[in-house]
Amino acid sequence: MLNPQTTYFGRIKQALELIPQNPLMFIALPIFSILITYIIGPAIVGILVTLLYPLLQTYFAASTAMIIYLVIGIIVMLIISVILQGVTLLSQITTTAQLDQEKKDVAGTIIQKSFSQLGSYVRLSIRIAIYFLIPMLLVIAVMILYAVLNTIVSSGVMDYSFASGLNSILGIVGTIALLWAILSIILRGPRTIFAFHFLAIKKYSAKEAFQESLQITKGRWGKMILHILAFGIVAFVVQFIVNLIPDGTLAMILQAIVEALLLSTWVIYTYLFLKVTEAQPAVTVTPVKQ
Repeated sequence: MLNPQTTYFGRIKQALELIPQNPLMFIALPIFSILITYIIGPAIVGILVTLLYPLLQTYFAASTAMIIYLVIGIIVMLIISVILQGVTLLSQITTTAQLDQEKKDVAGTIIQKSFSQLGSYVRLSIRIAIYFLIPMLLVIAVMILYAVLNTIVSSGVMDYSFASGLNSILGIVGTIALLWAILSIILRGPRTIFAFHFLAIKKYSAKEAFQESLQITKGRWGKMILHILAFGIVAFVVQFIVNLIPDGTLAMILQAIVEALLLSTWVIYTYLFLKVTEAQPAVTVTPVKQ
C-alpha cells in the first residue's frame, strides 16, 4: 500500500520513484500517445488538405473554404487527442491504484478497460469544461464572428467603416470574455482536480465523479491552487530547458519523453494527494451571516 509523503517535494520524489515500477504504462504508453499525436495527427490533416480543400473551393469562396477546412482539421485532431489522452490518463490512474492495492493486471486489460470508459471520459471532460470554461465559449464565438465579418467585408457586401466599428465592439467583448475565462479557470479549475481519479478508480459516472471532486475539495481551494501552481512552475522550467535543444528528431523524442514523465508524475502525484485529502477531516464552510 502506498503511504503518501507529507510534503510537496516528498510526494514528487515518491511519484518519480514509482514510475520505474511499471515503465510500460508510465513511460512507453504516454510516449506512444504523444508521438502518435505529433506524427499521425498532422499527417491526417495533410491528407485532408490534399483531398478536401480543392473540393471545398469548387463550392465556396477561398476564405470560406479555408475556414471550413480549418474546422474539419480541428475536429479530426480533437478526436485523435481525446482518444489517446483519455486512454492514457485513465490507464495510468488505474495502474497507480493497482500499485497502491498491490495488484497488477496485464497492460492490455487495463487499456481495454480504459477504452470502455472513453464515453464517460468525454462526458466528464465536457462537464468540467462547462463548469469553468463557459466564458471561453464566448471568446470562441467572438473569434468566429470576427472571421465571418472579415469574410463579408472582403466580398464587398459590407461597408468597411461600419465593419471597423463592429470589430472594435467584438474586440472589447472578446477581451472581457477572455479575462472572465482566466478568472473562472483560476477559481473553479482546481476543484475538478480529482474527478478523473474517481471515474477510473471507483467507476463513478461522469456526474458522480464530478460532484465527488467538488465535494472533497470544498473549502480547500487555496491548497489545491498552491499544489497546481507549484507543479506547473516545475513543469514549465523543465520544458523550457528541453525546448532550448535545436529542432530535429532528437529534440522531438526528448520532448516526448519529458512530457510523458511529467504526465506520469502528475497522475501519481495527484493520486497521492487525493489519499492525503481523503484522510483529512472534511472542511465545513459556514455561510457568512448578513
